[in-house]
Amino acid sequence: MDAIAMLKQDHVKVRGLFKRIEELDDDATDEREALFDELVQSLKTHETIEEEIFYPAAKEAGEEAEEIVMESYEEHHLADHLREQLEQADEDDETRVAKLSVLKELVEHHIEEEEGELFREVQKELDEERLAEIAEQMQERREELEGASVGSGADTGAADEGEGDARRAKRAAPKRSTARGKATTRGKSGAKKKKPASSSKR
Repeated sequence: MDAIAMLKQDHVKVRGLFKRIEELDDDATDEREALFDELVQSLKTHETIEEEIFYPAAKEAGEEAEEIVMESYEEHHLADHLREQLEQADEDDETRVAKLSVLKELVEHHIEEEEGELFREVQKELDEERLAEIAEQMQERREELEGASVGSGADTGAADEGEGDARRAKRAAPKRSTARGKATTRGKSGAKKKKPASSSKR
């Protein structure tokens, strides 16, 4: 599996989690919280391997790819802000459903731009060997992140386990490198202002 196939697989998983959350009955609180926790972890892991490994490599594909990458960093920032608000919201918060819907729209837009523009540029300019190399680095980082997540829960035991229970109780309580061609510039009017990668990464 190359780097792009790996990221597309993540996109399918995230879309599926949003759909499953939306289809739950109102009283399926425990299942909703479990799915939301899985969604949050999936988004965090995906975002980290993109920002640390895929995006820096994607810039090798040229100016158009680099511009999309800069926009993607900002989209991650917006999604993070909404996700954090959702994590802190009470179950009976009237804005919670709306926030989840907006987060889904942001993620969908992000996926469409990556699959429709960025991935195309990367596949056009980077060879199979380079894409495989990126995929290997991404997989190693994913395993580190997932291992750290599991290890954290094992080390802290009931304290970590209780954190999720406490959040659920609060929500339920009564309210209170190798390029093969020359890249072209992105022919969009009103292109967004670029930010240096170092200031965009979190």
